Amino acid sequence: MTLLDVTMANAARSLVSDERGVVTVEMKTTFLQPGGVAGIKIEASASVVFQSTTMCFCEAEICDGERLIAKASGTFKYLKIANSAAQLRRMCR
Repeated sequence: MTLLDVTMANAARSLVSDERGVVTVEMKTTFLQPGGVAGIKIEASASVVFQSTTMCFCEAEICDGERLIAKASGTFKYLKIANSAAQLRRMCR
């Protein structure tokens, strides 16, 4: 699930400036079959389905060669990245 989450977050961040990060608001994961054999490469890919100024909806999947192992969808909220500890404290209030 972490690999799917990070892959979707990277897809969402790829559409905005480096001054913005994302936080996962919601995520649904479907596991379709076991994750393969030790030593076999798995690959994750993600795409953005919809983007607004504050939110982004993405989908992702993990494959083991030709086999689809898991799929996910997630909603991400764009956030400004804090430049200092003081700015971070203000954002958390």
